[in-house]
Amino acid sequence: MYSVLDRNFVEPFIEGTIHTLKVQTGHEPLAGTPRLKEKGISGLPIEIAGTVGIWSETYQGSITICFPKNTFLAIMNELLGENYQEISSEIESGAGEIMNIVF
Repeated sequence: MYSVLDRNFVEPFIEGTIHTLKVQTGHEPLAGTPRLKEKGISGLPIEIAGTVGIWSETYQGSITICFPKNTFLAIMNELLGENYQEISSEIESGAGEIMNIVF
């Protein structure tokens, strides 16, 4: 298992996420610090996430985009022209759809 992130591998995902959210919502997002998933990570405001699995000769794992509730709701409201106040089954697949667009 890798103990550090390879910036050359991660950077396209960060840039793709920023571009996708900017195009889809018209707002310039700020990326948090990317990190490897580890047991015991706490203190991160993650209430919904979208994940895509990646398997190749050099990488086996997943890339996940994580959102605090209010950020996710703001994005979904912008994309869908609605006023959701809670994450519901109606919009929870949106996190995965955002990750699919980025990927």
